[in-house]
Amino acid sequence: MAHVDVIKAKSVWEYAKAVEDLLKATQTRTGEISDQNWYRGHGRSESFVLKPTLYRHPDRATLESLLDLETELMRAFMSHHLLHTLTAGVDQSGKMDTLFYMQHYGVPTRLLDWTNNPLIALYFAVSDARIDRSTGKYPEGVAIWVLDPTSWNLKSLEDLRPPRGALNSSDGNLESYIPRAPWKAADRKGMYLEPVAISGGANTQRMLAQRGVFTMFGADTRAMDELYDVNDYPSGCLTKVVIEPDDIKPVLDTLHAMGYTDSVAYPDLHGLALELKRLNGFNL
Repeated sequence: MAHVDVIKAKSVWEYAKAVEDLLKATQTRTGEISDQNWYRGHGRSESFVLKPTLYRHPDRATLESLLDLETELMRAFMSHHLLHTLTAGVDQSGKMDTLFYMQHYGVPTRLLDWTNNPLIALYFAVSDARIDRSTGKYPEGVAIWVLDPTSWNLKSLEDLRPPRGALNSSDGNLESYIPRAPWKAADRKGMYLEPVAISGGANTQRMLAQRGVFTMFGADTRAMDELYDVNDYPSGCLTKVVIEPDDIKPVLDTLHAMGYTDSVAYPDLHGLALELKRLNGFNL
């Protein structure tokens, strides 16, 4: 049984070296020099696990209740879409586009966001960290999870012989994951268990800037890091890079000096507002 390897990095430069080493390991593992890793940054290294928002519901724990909630959320979201600029069809690609939009705007889904830009993920992690105002210190470190999507999918979809790399939103191998309205018992039983790596459409300027890609969860509601530990995934296809509390501010300062700011990560007025607040000493 494998366990997720943890790499400690004290600076942007050490992080960049870890990224380079992990990329070389992925390309050796897959045999393809063009393969990429994906990255997910989070401001809590100890208390956060790789589980989507829908599967974090405080009261609903069964798959049946969670999928019923997904249907309710999608119906409510789409009932208002004519008031906005969203367009999505009712075929498989259209339903996936709806989920991408929902995820982008913060509606709980079975999607987990990743990026193929390691510096964007690093910025997300250190800018997401929150200082304990009573002590003036960060209570825990931050984490950047690194995923080899090609090796992950070969294991999670091993019975299907999927194409190499991430699936696109219209791929037939995704059929059992696609939302239903309503979900029937046979549909839930037929859903594949484990998360699958998928490429999403860049439906907004922010999604394009963040180089967004996703893992979509199936019938198993456990976190990806737990599934990696118990389900014999290829060794090294999921790794955790940790920046300790004392190193968070120096790393964030270095990224700012390199031009990575909130308005780069979030290229809209929301990002500009975050940047102005951060640079002028307001608490975020």
